[in-house]
Amino acid sequence: NEVPEDLNGTVSRLFIAQLAAKALGLDPVAADNGVSSPFADVDDGYVTALYQKGIVAGSFQGDTRVFCPQDSITRAEVSAIVWQVQEYASHIHFGAYTLDILPGVPVNIYGKDGYQAEDSRITYNAQGMNTTTGVDVSSHQGEVDWKAVAGDGVDFAIIRAGGRYYGLDSGTIFEDTRFRENIQGGLPTVTPVTTAEEILKARSIVNEVYIDEKIEQYIADIVFATRYPDRYGLGDLKDMITFGGSPRASISLAKAARAYAFIKHRGYVIPEDVRAVAHDVLRHRIGLSYEAEASEVTSEEIVSRIINKVEVP
Repeated sequence: NEVPEDLNGTVSRLFIAQLAAKALGLDPVAADNGVSSPFADVDDGYVTALYQKGIVAGSFQGDTRVFCPQDSITRAEVSAIVWQVQEYASHIHFGAYTLDILPGVPVNIYGKDGYQAEDSRITYNAQGMNTTTGVDVSSHQGEVDWKAVAGDGVDFAIIRAGGRYYGLDSGTIFEDTRFRENIQGGLPTVTPVTTAEEILKARSIVNEVYIDEKIEQYIADIVFATRYPDRYGLGDLKDMITFGGSPRASISLAKAARAYAFIKHRGYVIPEDVRAVAHDVLRHRIGLSYEAEASEVTSEEIVSRIINKVEVP
């Protein structure tokens, strides 16, 4: 029972220790795990857990550390434990490390019950969660058989590039002695899908893709509309543009449209080919005015307005 029968009476040091450990969410340290109590006069898992976290220290009677579990606790001792509890709860504790809690960083959503060990591997299984298998390697793992890793169902690898010295050389960055070896072995095997000769041949074929005069005029109108939007019924864009596409924009738009038609297995260009590549060709060729930036108008939006307004042949 965590509530004393007599609320006006004294409470024992053991009661307060157990209450503090439960408030912190600490699990009792079981003696059968090979961890003995640090105190000669009490063998309580919660007290041992608090001792391991530095929250209670007990006292010495000669050379023997004691906790005096049944003694009543003083206000000074309660205050000291409360301070230690607050100090402990205001940090993250991981093994022997104590870390500051960073403001604005969300709390870990992964519950410890979701972690499972299967065939020497740790997986996380929870509703709505999909996990992949990875390995973390450095010089500490020695030589890695990457073919065996790939064949063992491993999806990714975290490879240590280096580290930082502590002690006398504190702050000095060093390269992991097996980083270069691991990064080469961990990269996927690249299989060529074509040759330089085939690329050059494809380029020459693209240049032969037919563009009708009406499509050429359509391309010219789109580029002219970036410089003279008012001539194409887009007068509201005139103050949004400081400069538009040059004659090179028309050439690039025609080349890109030819390439797109080639990819679509056609030997001729249609208006949809021009529209498909217009944003990629023109977005960086349109200068935005201060008015456009203040109105949060982007070059993408301007290109969309133009290709939706210019008459399609």
